[in-house]
Amino acid sequence: MSNEIIAFAHDVKNSLSIIKLGLAQIKKITSEDSPIYKKATTCLNQVDLCASYCNSKLLERKETVSLKSLLEDCQKDIKNSFNSIEFRTVTFEDRKVTVDCSQFKNFILNLVKNAHEANSTSVSFYIRGKRLVIIDNGVGFPEVIMKNSPQELPTGLRGHGLSSMRSFCESNGWSIALMNNDESPNSGSRIVLFFE
Repeated sequence: MSNEIIAFAHDVKNSLSIIKLGLAQIKKITSEDSPIYKKATTCLNQVDLCASYCNSKLLERKETVSLKSLLEDCQKDIKNSFNSIEFRTVTFEDRKVTVDCSQFKNFILNLVKNAHEANSTSVSFYIRGKRLVIIDNGVGFPEVIMKNSPQELPTGLRGHGLSSMRSFCESNGWSIALMNNDESPNSGSRIVLFFE
């Protein structure tokens, strides 16, 4: 499969995630017997079918790799662009993950870009059991993000890449949690990926 087709499948899948969130919101605010609710349900089913097809095409690019090795590769690639950020990987136990390595590297690159924009000088990756914890020392997440659950992350916030983070996790069967390191301003952020 060509890189153009794979990139298109990723774009379609990311767009579908946003549409699914909107349809789910419509269903929440309308009654089950209303025509809008029924139409939203039909559209949601069609979007799910399309997303499943895109997922099946994207699965063809996945491979099983060591998470530690994959993070080390990411850090080598990223250090050239963000030499002002110190990277650290702590492995309590390495884990094999089945993932599209190119998509994973883009995911990590987006996280590091966000950390850089939040004035972070260090990003640490902790591999522990079925979790990857990513901690930076920047300004942390804005309050509007912290008020939402990971499934309802705002999609209109530019620069945070939240919808692409959510899409990436969904496409791999992972869940994600976002938090600030503590309640004080400028405490840095913490992102936890929970593997299947």
